[in-house]
Amino acid sequence: MENKYKNLKIAIVYGQGLDGCGVTRGAAELELWSKKSGTIVHTYSYTRKYTRSDAHIIDNLFLFGTPKKNKPIKSLKETAQHINDNYDIVIFNNYPNAKSEPEYYKSFYFDLFMNIQKPQKALYIHEIRGAQYNRLAYLVPMIVNSDIVFHFNITSDLSKLINEIGLQKIGDRL
Repeated sequence: MENKYKNLKIAIVYGQGLDGCGVTRGAAELELWSKKSGTIVHTYSYTRKYTRSDAHIIDNLFLFGTPKKNKPIKSLKETAQHINDNYDIVIFNNYPNAKSEPEYYKSFYFDLFMNIQKPQKALYIHEIRGAQYNRLAYLVPMIVNSDIVFHFNITSDLSKLINEIGLQKIGDRL
């Protein structure tokens, strides 16, 4: 049986950083799957550290942003260009939120997200309640400028919004 995923290149982006919970676990699981399937998976994370940031082993981890009191590791524009040049799919797995610096979430959208044009864009929206995803700056433009959106169910306010925008009809997403 032919492996259709062999040599497929996937970048996973964590705009809020690696938090060490289930969202981060997804990157660890994709990396394990990549070793079995011959796929190339690399994780890109904002430099913010959480208490559980090291809870999961991620071998191919690359940081972007400016940690407090340090010089930049890699700019958002440099990261976008690198992802454009090297990947087939980019998965956005978390995003700056209301606790982030306004300049950072603006740059995340304009300098990183919108500058990534070549790979297919996938959004994972892990937020469950409207109050949570309402705190994600530029969420609707990111949805509009993505190839696919993953969310919890078809009855949430967010699913209904995606349906109303006309990007993906609820029945087509099952």
